[in-house]
Amino acid sequence: MGRLTSLLAFALLAGLLGGALAGDHDDAQRLRGEGVILPLQQVISGDAALAGARILEVELEHKGGRYRYEIEYLDADGQVWEGRFDAATGARLQTKRED
Repeated sequence: MGRLTSLLAFALLAGLLGGALAGDHDDAQRLRGEGVILPLQQVISGDAALAGARILEVELEHKGGRYRYEIEYLDADGQVWEGRFDAATGARLQTKRED
């Protein structure tokens, strides 16, 4: 699962979702290099719900003076969830089920 998650994370951040993400990918790499945010893989593997889930979409946002990952994922029961995680610590901030 680790390799698949890594490939998904790379694809999402590298621009699989569109050319506009290429700049976001560069920003994410810079922030990781500076130690401002954790690698997406580390956040995913550090959360039990995400570790066994299918990742559908990832966004890196800067709100309220901090970075956060918004991760949409499909759980083992087929439910779609959106989790928000502090990008600096990996802590889960909020979870909601998508309709």
